[in-house]
Amino acid sequence: MKDFDINLKRIRDELGMTQSEISEKIGLSLRQYQRYEKNPANLTFLQISEFADKLNISVDELKSGNTTQPSDTFSIKKITSYFASAGGGNEINDIEVYDTNEVLQIDKAFFKLPPSKNARAIRVDGYSMIPVLLPDSWVIFEEENEFKGDGLYVINYSGQLMVKLLQLTPKGVLRVISKNEDFESYEIKLNESNEFFRIVGKVIKCIV
Repeated sequence: MKDFDINLKRIRDELGMTQSEISEKIGLSLRQYQRYEKNPANLTFLQISEFADKLNISVDELKSGNTTQPSDTFSIKKITSYFASAGGGNEINDIEVYDTNEVLQIDKAFFKLPPSKNARAIRVDGYSMIPVLLPDSWVIFEEENEFKGDGLYVINYSGQLMVKLLQLTPKGVLRVISKNEDFESYEIKLNESNEFFRIVGKVIKCIV
């Protein structure tokens, strides 16, 4: 792609990442990435587009070697019309309905790797996750509709938007846990149809 001025090293420096970190983020071996950083003319346009998407920057930014985001922060889109309830839940239709263009600026030092473009920030309301989460905490989650190991998740449970701890048992039962014992926990069988349950995304960071 000699028509493009791809400066991977400058982008990597601006994002504050090592070669190992950026290669992991864009899905290459360290050796493959080092070859592209040394000779970016070998990159195809499809690869350039995929790298830009995984690094949460535009193709133009990758081509020019300059990012428009502040050098010391990441911009995470806020969901402001609803809270992720740590209590009784907030009635919703779907995540896309209330996605906004307001952003939360988070220091890069808060993340080991840059968050993806699917990262969203939502405020927590309620007491069911105390002491893990307090009312008015924020959670940052990757918007993906699948279980990716035990941890905190934003979920749609019977049309209620919630943040809960999910744990998978050896028998394939998903435990939906409230850390506060005064609140109910649930069990769901993953191998059965569950129209009332949907994972919205896994929490990657909490701001308490």
